[in-house]
Amino acid sequence: MKIEEKSYKIECELGCLETTVHIIKDKNQTIFTDFRVNVLEPAMREINEFSDLKIRYETEKDGKLIAIVTFLMAEKTVDEQFEAKKKGLTALDGKVHWWD
Repeated sequence: MKIEEKSYKIECELGCLETTVHIIKDKNQTIFTDFRVNVLEPAMREINEFSDLKIRYETEKDGKLIAIVTFLMAEKTVDEQFEAKKKGLTALDGKVHWWD
């Protein structure tokens, strides 16, 4: 994702995420892996599919352990936002619309 004018970058140390979402880091990072697979990636898929934002994340390690998670967000183009709104409305009400 290219960082553009209307883009955002949020850097979180893993300790911040542990406190905020109550995950616990262990020496094998298995808890973060579970968090990534069960919470972070599904949430990102939904945000990317249904909202007016594009989001991704990167991790930085300190040795073998993940130390920092960086979230990169940018606004979608007008056409991408329109498509996301159509998908969101269809997914919410389950009806067939003129754009389906």
